[in-house]
Amino acid sequence: MKPLGKILSIVAICSTCYETQAHAQSSVTLYGTDDTGLRYETHVNAAGNSAMTMATAGESASLIGIQGEEDLGAYINRTYVGLASTQYGQLTLGRQRNPVVDAMLQTFISNGWIPSFFAFRPEAVMVGGIWTDNMVKYANQWHDVTMELSYALGGVAGHSSYGGQLAASLTYAPNGPFQASAGYLDSGDSQTGAQGKAWVAGATYRLYNTRVNVGYLANRLDANFTSFGVYTEPELTALKYLDMASRQMVMLGITQTVGAKSHLSVNFWRTLQVGKTTAQNGSASQFQIVADHELSRRTTVYAEVDDTHAAGDLIGAQTQGANAIASPAANQFGAMVGIRHTF
Repeated sequence: MKPLGKILSIVAICSTCYETQAHAQSSVTLYGTDDTGLRYETHVNAAGNSAMTMATAGESASLIGIQGEEDLGAYINRTYVGLASTQYGQLTLGRQRNPVVDAMLQTFISNGWIPSFFAFRPEAVMVGGIWTDNMVKYANQWHDVTMELSYALGGVAGHSSYGGQLAASLTYAPNGPFQASAGYLDSGDSQTGAQGKAWVAGATYRLYNTRVNVGYLANRLDANFTSFGVYTEPELTALKYLDMASRQMVMLGITQTVGAKSHLSVNFWRTLQVGKTTAQNGSASQFQIVADHELSRRTTVYAEVDDTHAAGDLIGAQTQGANAIASPAANQFGAMVGIRHTF
């Protein structure tokens, strides 16, 4: 009888709050990233005022992590256990990234050299959440193709599908210039059982020191959809998120690696919204430039500029990406400089 493989015992904790990696080992290791900067934004409130703030997670997540075999309880990021086999794949249970996000990060995510979701990635909003609680996820790889399947338990008594989530992705990622992926995600409303669905597909092509990424994302909400994950109905209503019936986004990015230590990236997103009524239709065009330079193996300085132009019912707060300042305005300009240090 062949051995099943290795047992994964994975625990991670982070503050402000996006990405960690951990693998089982006999010792406990403390690690992390401190990413802090200054961000300027226009139209941060209904009066149209501007603001300068101290911001974290400008280029990547600020985090403190512990990897090892101690059970530290529930945390905001990933906490899971599982089994891995070179023959049968990997099965994990707990709080994890959904398969759609895994596929995007591996292939066509904007600013692909940055290993996590950070302040301005509008495509993060389109998939309706990055991490999911109570998830069972299976992954297996055949040569250059990786398949992931997941199901998350909703935990609502008497309604097994309420608050649950089903997702799948397929990734083609050879050690070559072209990579592509596609994924599907279906989230159940924990209050009504209504469905919020998302589809993604994209590709990346690398030519010498230039990377071009393209993507298409779409989502759709049932008429009685009110909440998902940690986002409640009042929060989504305030953002006008529940006004949409469906939404489509196309994205394009070009990244140039300069030498061995610098990056320059230019990105564009175009979003079209079909509202539950004609008055709730909307659109948005977004632009971004990001540059960074490694001062050392552990320390990077960066600068970022972004500009959002929204029309109709689609306000900037819905499309800025994770960890963005919620803007009630249609148009917003933002700029940030910061420093990122890992240990």
